[in-house]
Order: sequence, then C-alpha cells, then structure tokens
Amino acid sequence: PHHRAVVWNDDADTREIGVRFRQLGTDETPLDLAPTFPAYGSLRVDVYRRSDYVLCVDPPEGTERKLGVRRDFVDCNDSATHIAVRPDGSVRARVISTALACDVVSQTPDEDTPTLPEGTPSSSADRAPNATLE
Repeated sequence: PHHRAVVWNDDADTREIGVRFRQLGTDETPLDLAPTFPAYGSLRVDVYRRSDYVLCVDPPEGTERKLGVRRDFVDCNDSATHIAVRPDGSVRARVISTALACDVVSQTPDEDTPTLPEGTPSSSADRAPNATLE
C-alpha cells in the first residue's frame, strides 16, 4: 500500500519547482529536490512509510504551499494528492481516494505499526518517499 503525490507543471514553459517531504515529529526530510519540469511535465512521488508528512511545493514565482499527507493515506485504499503549479505561480491541490473498508491493519495497544497484508514485501513499509519525473 502506498500514497501517490503528483506535482504537475501546468505551464507551457520549462520551470524549476521545489518539492520537499518533511516528516512531522522528527523533522526528517526524506525527499528534498528542485527538478526542472518540462512543459506540462509531472513528478510522481510514491509514499510507502506510514507517517504524517508535510509536502512543500515551491514554485519559481509565487508562494510556497504546504500540504498535509496523513499516515492514514498509506493504507489499502488507492489514494493520491494531485498538485498543479499554475502559470502565475499559484498552487492548486486535491486529494483523491477510494473509500473501501480496510481490514488488513491490526494494532496492539503497545504498537503503532500496521500488520502488512500477506504477500507484501516487508521492506516496502520502511521505504522513504520515492520520486519519478514523468
């Protein structure tokens, strides 16, 4: 299970856009980059580790936008945060998710780590956000 964040350069010009994931509580920054986006190009970030994050999108002109990516986005539902950086530098975002009942997570009172569904590689729960320029 994972959550996708897709940052899209909604402009006919090539632009450098900053994208940073910061983990709440620890201030760890598993992803901090500023790729050059082609015209109408996008960057997909896959989040596998269940944690609360702040996603910062910093357009070359305009104001940085901070968005929350909650730990419950990383579950058996298909979910994604779509972010469009408009030509004027404004940032528009929306979250899309299925609303299926997830019954694959179990917790004990002393544990905050979900049990992985059968067949899921255990290493996927420990992976930091992973970015792919498309």
